[in-house]
Amino acid sequence: MKSNRFFSTSLIVFLFCFALPHAVMAQEELIEIAKKISPSTVVVVAYDKEGKIINQGNGFFISEKGDVIIISHILEGAYRAEVKVADGKAYPIAHIVAEDKETGIIRASVDISAKKVHPLSISSYIPKEGEQITVIGNPTVSDQAVSEGIVVAVREIPLFGKIVQISAPLPRSLNGSPIANLRGEVIGVAIYKSIEGQKMRFAVPGEKIAKLKLFKEMSLAEWETRRRDAGIDSAEGLYSTGLTFLWSDNFEKALPYFEKASQKDPRHFEAYLQIGYSNVNLLRYSDAIEAYKKAIHVKPDYAEAHLNLGTAYSKLNYSNEAIEAYKQAIRIKPDYAEAHFNLGVVYGKFNYFDEAIEAYKKAISINPNYAEAHFKLGVIYDKVGRTTEAIEAHKQVIRIRPDYSEAHYNLGMIYGALRLYPEALDAFRQSIFLRPDDVNAHYNIGVIYGKLKRYNEALESYKQAILIDPYDGNTYYNIGIIYGKLNDYAEALEAYKKALALKPDDADVYYNLGVIYGKLNDTTHEIEAYKQAIALKSDHALAYFSLGVVFLSQRDNDSAIEQYKILKDLDSKLAKRLHYLIFKREE
Repeated sequence: MKSNRFFSTSLIVFLFCFALPHAVMAQEELIEIAKKISPSTVVVVAYDKEGKIINQGNGFFISEKGDVIIISHILEGAYRAEVKVADGKAYPIAHIVAEDKETGIIRASVDISAKKVHPLSISSYIPKEGEQITVIGNPTVSDQAVSEGIVVAVREIPLFGKIVQISAPLPRSLNGSPIANLRGEVIGVAIYKSIEGQKMRFAVPGEKIAKLKLFKEMSLAEWETRRRDAGIDSAEGLYSTGLTFLWSDNFEKALPYFEKASQKDPRHFEAYLQIGYSNVNLLRYSDAIEAYKKAIHVKPDYAEAHLNLGTAYSKLNYSNEAIEAYKQAIRIKPDYAEAHFNLGVVYGKFNYFDEAIEAYKKAISINPNYAEAHFKLGVIYDKVGRTTEAIEAHKQVIRIRPDYSEAHYNLGMIYGALRLYPEALDAFRQSIFLRPDDVNAHYNIGVIYGKLKRYNEALESYKQAILIDPYDGNTYYNIGIIYGKLNDYAEALEAYKKALALKPDDADVYYNLGVIYGKLNDTTHEIEAYKQAIALKSDHALAYFSLGVVFLSQRDNDSAIEQYKILKDLDSKLAKRLHYLIFKREE
């Protein structure tokens, strides 16, 4: 049975992204979570010199002494500001004590009695894509104090860290509100951004709040003066604006801001790094290389810049340059597991397998739970025929990350090649459990069932593969084979015709089509199919042999002898068989 995705297809070496189904938050659960968190939220109101309200939003207590987390946007242009607690009473913001300019998160102290304070505990948990979240505001701001949604994306940005994009509607009144998961943990701060007409809703993760560094307290007036001095047209302002576009993967819009920031400040290391990062994502690798070189010129000992330079070189297949960049990162930071890992990737890409193995092993020695390093190591072991070690490496991946579907799939491939079919079936089934649309796993289960002569089960697996990918000629081809084994020649014929519609140049499909026509006693089409197979593949020995047999059945010995003459140079065993049939008939 032909299976060009079983024995001839190499192991998957790339990661698939998949969304886990998210639980639905029951209304009762939502009410309980809101009751728990809402008393800790505050309304932040900003006033101008005349006492008019210029902005308002939400915040929440972060410490027992009355510090609150708020969004800097609410305080912009304010002469004074205050927070209103659950009972409606207002307390003035006394000082700004910490700020993350990249996110716009501020920690401010409030002149309030500790008895009025209900601080929230912030979790460092990073939610997964598809996970349900809820934004909980203070009910005194507006009628909408709760907004539900899911996590749309979790992105990792160099220097910045993680940012979480959410689907929950965020009116301005909920800007700065805490975000909770299904377990009621506060995992971030809600931020609404609108830049150049692009509306974006995010959760700044709790880990960013935890990393806020306290500085010498400053008054609101001092903070406002500093903010204006570092306006949107300053290098710092331009850089922050560019970062916001990176939050939504808008690299095209982010890039000009970073370029302008570097022009304002030619030693703006972070801007150069983000120029490189944006260009890599825009597939402009040469531009990325130049940007990373500028970053390295400013900070020669920053290992991550050398790592990123190596990645850009690798994208252009500049193997020597990539290897040297990764080695430089390692010289600066010997325990840099990611640099060792990337070095292994480059070595493997250019078939330096021994060096790749050593690099992956080094990454694993630094970080024993580095799942991707174990995975890549397993792939390399399989390529060089070290099967036992390949199996063990993939088992390590699964130990670390049981939901790593590609590791289960690769184990299935290895077990299948070793003819350990029960183990292969288990591995492929686990891959499908984790990723139901894993068409290759369904296909290969069909292959194994075919080898075990469990034809009905093979057929069901192939049909499932077709439901996922209805344009795969190989699957229709194998369905045709299975129907042939089940003596259902009409169905086999239809399957081969569908395969040919998708693979019109496949000689093997024509050959098998000829076999089925023979079973249906359609000699004319049988001969035509064999001839088409030969036209596509002039050394198709089976087609010549079968064509010779058909000619003999029509008592056309001369044509059969012509096939024999050709077969002598292609397949001596088939030639002898055809010779025997020809001359036995003549006797």
